[in-house]
Amino acid sequence: MSALSAVGLSKSFGGLRAVRDVSFAVPAGSVYAIIGPNGAGKTTLLNLLTGVYRPGAGRIFVGDRDLTGAPSHEYAAHGVARTFQTPQMFVNMSAIENVMVGRHCRERRSLVAAMLRLPSMLRSERASRGAAAGLMAFVGLADRLDADAAALPYGAMKRLEIARALASSPGVLLLDEPAAGLNPSEARELTALIGRIAAGGVTVVLVEHNMRVVASVSRRVLVLDHGTCLAEGAMEEVRRDPRVIEAYLGTETEAHARDPVAV
Repeated sequence: MSALSAVGLSKSFGGLRAVRDVSFAVPAGSVYAIIGPNGAGKTTLLNLLTGVYRPGAGRIFVGDRDLTGAPSHEYAAHGVARTFQTPQMFVNMSAIENVMVGRHCRERRSLVAAMLRLPSMLRSERASRGAAAGLMAFVGLADRLDADAAALPYGAMKRLEIARALASSPGVLLLDEPAAGLNPSEARELTALIGRIAAGGVTVVLVEHNMRVVASVSRRVLVLDHGTCLAEGAMEEVRRDPRVIEAYLGTETEAHARDPVAV
C-alpha cells in the first residue's frame, strides 16, 4: 500500500505552471526522493502535499484517504509532517521546548486543566518533555536540551527541526533539502539519521540536491523538470537516464560515467 500518492497533480501561479500533471506513489516504509534543477517545482510539490497550496487539478492521497484541498492541519492530523529548506525555529524558546511544540497535535488538553495547572496537565507536560528529550537524543542533540534554539549551529538546527517533526508521530515525513548547507561530515550523519527514521517505520519523502545522500538512502526517485515528471524509478536506473543527465546531472563526462553519484 502507498503511504502517499498523487494523481495528475497540477498547480499554476498566474501564467506559470509550477507543477504539471505529476503522478507518483510512495511505498509505505520507504525513502522516496524528489530531485531536479532549481525551479523544477520541487518545493511547490511539497507545499501541495502538505496542504500549504491547493492543487489546481489532481488528487492527493495519504494512505487511502483523499486529502485533496485539505488545510495543513488536516494533513498533520493524518500523520504528515515536514521540515523546510531553512530551519524554522520558535525564537525565545529552548531547543526542547521547540520539540515539545510538535507534540501538541497529539495531546488532549483542556483549557481548564491548563489554567488551573491540574495534576493531569502537569503529568502531560512531564510526558511531553520526556518524549521530546528522547527525540533529541535520537537526532544527536541530547546535550542541547536547554540550549537557545535560535543560537544553535546551522546543522544542529536542521536536526532539531527533524526532531520537532517527528514529535507529531508522523507516518510520512517530508524533508525539504535537509542536507543544504551541511558539510560532508554533517551530511553523512544526516544520511544515517534518515536511515534510522525509515527503519523505525516512518515513510520519508526527501527533496534534495546532494546526490550522495539521495543515492545512499532512497529506494525510488522522481525527477522533476519545469514542473513535469521527467523520470521515475530506482536510483540506479534514473541516474543513467540520458534525459536526467541532460536536464539535471549535467553533461555526462568520462568521470561522471564512472561515478555518476559524485555529480
